[in-house]
Amino acid sequence: MKLFVGAVAVALLAGCSSVSSLEEESPEFSASTTKTPAKYAKCLMPKWQEINAATTSTETETGYRLLLNLDFIGASALANIDRFGSGSQVRIYKSSAIVGGGKWAEAARSCL
Repeated sequence: MKLFVGAVAVALLAGCSSVSSLEEESPEFSASTTKTPAKYAKCLMPKWQEINAATTSTETETGYRLLLNLDFIGASALANIDRFGSGSQVRIYKSSAIVGGGKWAEAARSCL
C-alpha cells in the first residue's frame, strides 16, 4: 500500500507544470490585437475563471500575465499580454499535459 501511495504522489508531482516550463516551448499561438493589454485581460480573465476559478492575473511592466491552473496538473495555460504599438501582442502557452486546444484557447481567440 505504501508503494502505491508513493507512486501516486510521484505521478502527481511529475504532472505539475510551472510557469517557466510553459514559456520554454513556442507559444500555442501568438497574435496581435487593437485592444490594450488591460482590455484584453479584462475580456479573457472571466472566461478562464469559468474553466477554473483559481485563474490569476498579474500586472507586469508591459501588460498582464494570466495563469490558468488545473487540479493535479498545475500551471496549464499562460497568457502573456504585452503592449505592442497602440494595441497588444498576445502569446498563449499551454502545458503538454493538455491535449488539444480546449476551452481556454477558444476563450483566448474570442477576445482578440
